[in-house]
Amino acid sequence: MLRENTFFFGKKDNTKNHIFIFSSYGSLITTVNLKEKIPDLRENQRWVSFDFTDEEDLFIVSDDGMMYFIDPKTGDFRDKEPADLG
Repeated sequence: MLRENTFFFGKKDNTKNHIFIFSSYGSLITTVNLKEKIPDLRENQRWVSFDFTDEEDLFIVSDDGMMYFIDPKTGDFRDKEPADLG
């Protein structure tokens, strides 16, 4: 975030498994609720890595080796099924 003095207030449970995507100026672009997008998401799901591809898609990797590609503008998944990294 460009502005270091920006804070988010809320209960931990309200933000669990949510991804907040901001512009380089600190404006909120979209919020992705992974619990809505992944119906069988474990309650104790851990995310171990994330980054952006050259095409500017966000990818996240779960601790069980599943990789999801997300369009950062819409919050929708690029593929119907995640990639299984084994």
